[in-house]
Amino acid sequence: PEVQNTLNRMKEFAGPYAANNGKASAKKTYTDVVSVGIGARTLAQIGISIVKILLEQAFNFHYLANIDGSHLVGTLHGLSPETTLFIVQSKSFNTLETLKNNSAWSEWFLHNGGSQAGLVRHFSAMTANAAKAKAFGIVE
Repeated sequence: PEVQNTLNRMKEFAGPYAANNGKASAKKTYTDVVSVGIGARTLAQIGISIVKILLEQAFNFHYLANIDGSHLVGTLHGLSPETTLFIVQSKSFNTLETLKNNSAWSEWFLHNGGSQAGLVRHFSAMTANAAKAKAFGIVE
């Protein structure tokens, strides 16, 4: 039952994006999803892979699993803030690596045409610490 409950919650999360109800903007749809996970990289990729299956759409998926600046630059190269969705996977939403990555990609978003108001539509989280994610600006 717990596994089924989790899968149902993931379907609920992914549904609006799959149906394009979770559009990036009035004129643009999401084309890319960046999975941001530190530490349990394999688990993060498994989690986002399940979301990928649930989305059943042809999004381009990218994985950011460390704080190496060159990896970040390489991952973000060619992406547009207007059409990219970031999903952060962090149990605590409190580790130094997570906080550093969150600052880096939100700065990239804002410096490449994204707006402060747009952060809400382009950043999501899978976390056990919803209060910390909410304090960062991610809508529960």
